[in-house]
Amino acid sequence: MIILNGKLYEPGSPEATLLNRSFRYGDGLFETLRVYNGKPLFTDLHLERMTRGMKALGFIFQPELFTQTILSEIQRVMEINGIENQGKVSVHIFRAGEGSYKPASRSPYYLIEGYSVKDDYFQSKVSCSLTEYKDISLNFNALSAYKTTNALPYVMAAMYAQDKGFDDAVLFCDGYVSETAGTNIFMVEKQKIFTPPLSSGCVDGIMRKQVIKLMRELKLNFAEKKLRSKDFLQADEIFLTNSVRGILPVRQWNEFLLEAKTYTFTPFLKNCLLQMIQSQTKK
Repeated sequence: MIILNGKLYEPGSPEATLLNRSFRYGDGLFETLRVYNGKPLFTDLHLERMTRGMKALGFIFQPELFTQTILSEIQRVMEINGIENQGKVSVHIFRAGEGSYKPASRSPYYLIEGYSVKDDYFQSKVSCSLTEYKDISLNFNALSAYKTTNALPYVMAAMYAQDKGFDDAVLFCDGYVSETAGTNIFMVEKQKIFTPPLSSGCVDGIMRKQVIKLMRELKLNFAEKKLRSKDFLQADEIFLTNSVRGILPVRQWNEFLLEAKTYTFTPFLKNCLLQMIQSQTKK
């Protein structure tokens, strides 16, 4: 079951699909929360980014009241769908009412869905392969930091990676590495860790923010820096981050192979992140 603006509907019902400006015009945004030990992670950061994005999109709403509503609805959808341990919850925000490019309303509607997952991705030893997608470039603008429903570049990049036999694809902005179809990206070179800045057009990722905070607390040598594809060919380690998988090591960039088993920074950060999350969600 899903929750659409406070009411329960079956997935795929007309109410959940046809009356949705996000579906028609990409007029919305979304947040994906990871549930760990029965608790949604980093809800304050997700909801803060959500409200910032809603303001940027010109929604008219009361932030505190709307945030409290979403928080209670997240808990309700977890209970309805029996998410007791590992899970995933998606919050979709779109503009209410009809209209064409000029909306008839500035008020928000919401759709919330959730389901359990079997795997504890934060402890997984899986690595991934990357290719480069250059047919569509990203742009740095007032909306690029948010997860808007205008996501076709990411969809096309993900399909390109799939067709080429890779797990994910890297997107670019003005010739610089931005992010992948589903993650932020980091590289390690000579014991220094780099990630593209938000001015590279990447999403202001919640897990990216957590990992940066963690590295600063650990006093690791870290910097945000605009990076080109050739820089990653000099990398000792490459890893990805997102809210669902945490930290994901990269074993291949195009034909460039990395020996993920010899990584030092990536597994160290992965273990520190896991310890932090386990301490926050201890039952």
